[in-house]
Amino acid sequence: MLLKQLKLHNFGLYGGENHFNLSPGPDGDKPIILVRGHNGGGKTTFLEAVRLALYGKRALGARVARADYEAYLMQRIHTMAEDRCASVELAFSRQENGDNFDFTIIRSWVARGATVVDTVELSRNGVPIDDIPAEDWDHYLEDMIPPGISQLFFFDGEKIQDIADGGPEKSLRESVRSLLGLDLINQLRSDLTVYTSRRDPSSSGVDIEAIERDLKEAREALVLLEEEAAQNRSDQHQAFLQIDQAQKVFRNEGGVAALDHSELKKALKEVEKRISLLQGDLKHLAEGPLPLGLAPCLVDRLIKKVEDQRTVGHSGIILAFLKDFSDNQRTKKSNQPAWTKSHFTALKRYIETRSHGNGRVKLDADPIWILSRLQRVDGDLQDEAARLAKAIDTAKQHQSQLKLQLKGFDADAATDALEQLKTAEYRLGAAETQLAEKERRISSLRHRIDQLEKERARAINVEFDVLHAIHKIDLGERARAALADYECRIQKRRLENLSHHFVSCFNGLVRKTHLVKEVRIDPDSFEINLIDTDGIDIPKNALSAGERQIFAISMLWALGKTSGRELPVIIDTPLSRLDKDHRRAIIEAYVPYASQQVILLCTDSELTKELDELVSPFVARRYQIGVQDERRQTFIATHKPEAIYAH
Repeated sequence: MLLKQLKLHNFGLYGGENHFNLSPGPDGDKPIILVRGHNGGGKTTFLEAVRLALYGKRALGARVARADYEAYLMQRIHTMAEDRCASVELAFSRQENGDNFDFTIIRSWVARGATVVDTVELSRNGVPIDDIPAEDWDHYLEDMIPPGISQLFFFDGEKIQDIADGGPEKSLRESVRSLLGLDLINQLRSDLTVYTSRRDPSSSGVDIEAIERDLKEAREALVLLEEEAAQNRSDQHQAFLQIDQAQKVFRNEGGVAALDHSELKKALKEVEKRISLLQGDLKHLAEGPLPLGLAPCLVDRLIKKVEDQRTVGHSGIILAFLKDFSDNQRTKKSNQPAWTKSHFTALKRYIETRSHGNGRVKLDADPIWILSRLQRVDGDLQDEAARLAKAIDTAKQHQSQLKLQLKGFDADAATDALEQLKTAEYRLGAAETQLAEKERRISSLRHRIDQLEKERARAINVEFDVLHAIHKIDLGERARAALADYECRIQKRRLENLSHHFVSCFNGLVRKTHLVKEVRIDPDSFEINLIDTDGIDIPKNALSAGERQIFAISMLWALGKTSGRELPVIIDTPLSRLDKDHRRAIIEAYVPYASQQVILLCTDSELTKELDELVSPFVARRYQIGVQDERRQTFIATHKPEAIYAH
């Protein structure tokens, strides 16, 4: 990973726009970016801006409240900023899956009264990242450089002093474990513990043996019930046969009549009454014109005679009318009358001929009444008579049947047949009742068996899951044991590498050549014991103040080498507590080789002209920063070393 550019806008002392080009030399021979300035000139703010860009709220600590973070952002807005907004922008490059990518992270915020609104922008190769949700960008950046590891690469004089005074066993233990990769192993072991605890099969509460036992009992009970139901069906069939036989005997013995003798008598009376009524209706028809229907030709001749007689009766009236009409015509005075005497004579002769031509018949009633009675002798009257006759015949047949039933009635024989029929019907009812009860219990048992089979299937699945969980737990425990063994081995190996790198770094920086022969690091507490060439422990308090500073820097250097990570190193005022010789050793042996990119933040008093000449061959860029008192604002300038010292 290489830092390429840092842009600060109204951040802390850096008012307005401020740019730092952080790219090292292209050939790798000039890894150092030198930033010089007086105390309070903005060096620590530079390091703070890098941390803020990479970690956001996590730059202040692992558990920082949102309100505290907003208060911090509010304080970091430059006092002279009129728009009350600020931002930090960091560009860097790193490899992912063998390919090199350029990243840019921009964190900006603006004050809104007492609150702060902040935004984050993250791009890859100039394109906003969209394959990672915005809410996961901070985690993505932390995976590149975990915050715990960053303090071993981005550190200041205070961190060096802290290590020199207390050792990593007090202040950097977790960071060292992270750098060596031991925290990942420990986290994996913890995750396996949680994993196995969540798959504890003891809480499954499934008793498959009890389910199998209940299922077996239910199936056996079902077999018995089905056998009993089959017997009930057989009894039912036998009862049906007995009922059929008893009904035949009952009918043959007149048992039907025996069921209700009074009803038969009552029915016979009703039939006889109906016959009487029907006969009365037929007699009434016979008293009328119905008999004439037996001689239709005679009736036709009679109708003709009556009609002729009715005409004779009217001739007198017609002749009287003609006489009056004739007299009336004669009294009229007309030259050409419409009716002459000859007309009246001819009409009178015709009427007299019609009245006497057919002979006269003596009638006892008026011809019109006789004709009305004769006209009733038609098909409807005959149909009514036929219907009544048929109804009388049907009623007489029913009468005969009822008399026959009453005649063949034997009370004793019918009583025995009835008892047999009742016994057969009782057996049928008992068989049907028992069968219905058996079928109800069979249905209930089948439902229970179905439920038990489903429960057994679920129990088998649970049992399989339990066995699977036990297998997983076993694998988890074995994995934990393997990880514990792996952790011990990898820790031992890496601590050996750390010890080797530390001895090399420390002896290369300290003035006393081969002061330390071996370093023993406790695997639990990470307490460091220095061993001299004679195999004797060197107490830390036996080291001078400068040697303890060298001890701290050597430890940081050795940790970086042991980790194998290609990360830039940012060092803030590393020389302030060192004497001349140790400063020279740090500048000569450590700074140019600490990483492929080293950003050195130092004061003018730390980096003397002599030390500057030593480090210059490795410097790719240098910046001079300072504060303009009248504006309370840091300014940035690039200078050649001779220009700085000439001033």
